[in-house]
Amino acid sequence: MSRRRDRIFELVQRLGEDAALEHPEGFLVVSPLRVCPLGAHVDHQGGVVTGMTIDREVLLAVAPDSKPVISVASLDFPGEVEVRLGDPVPPRVGDWGDYLRAAVAVLSSQYRLHTGFRAAIGGDLPGAGLSSSAAVLVAYLLALSKINEIDISREEIADLVQRAENEYVGVASGRLDQSMILFAERAHLTRVDCSDLSIEQVPHPP
Repeated sequence: MSRRRDRIFELVQRLGEDAALEHPEGFLVVSPLRVCPLGAHVDHQGGVVTGMTIDREVLLAVAPDSKPVISVASLDFPGEVEVRLGDPVPPRVGDWGDYLRAAVAVLSSQYRLHTGFRAAIGGDLPGAGLSSSAAVLVAYLLALSKINEIDISREEIADLVQRAENEYVGVASGRLDQSMILFAERAHLTRVDCSDLSIEQVPHPP
């Protein structure tokens, strides 16, 4: 847990002490990374996939803002990304900010977003293939939903992640990654039948 504690401290410092003190109702979103023992890449064809989350994660520290603007800084990439709510979402740029723009685009297509926030994001990525992009989108969608008081299900968030990647980012992803992130349970293998999106939790053997 010391790794997470250190990363949270970095995020709060990056977000700024003023924001943290001014908004005690600020919060932290934890979005875990995942591994897929069997079935990777068959989710696009409606196949059966399995997976589980691991002790690596994306963390998003959030402080509400009175302005209708989403502003995010990153511990891992340069610059800061800003999206003004109510304006047309800017087109894809090809940088790390595309995932914030994608999350705002798909959520605002179904719900009214009126409250902004300031945030700092940081990943804990030991190697490739752990679905950090889906974890980032899940984190943004959870934060946007909470700050705008939107009652949204995990199933709906999973669908919005796929839309964000397919329609905005330009990645032909399925439902594997976000399903593991959103539905995995401790000491279980999560099995998803992508033909009907049914989910089964398989207990680990003794």
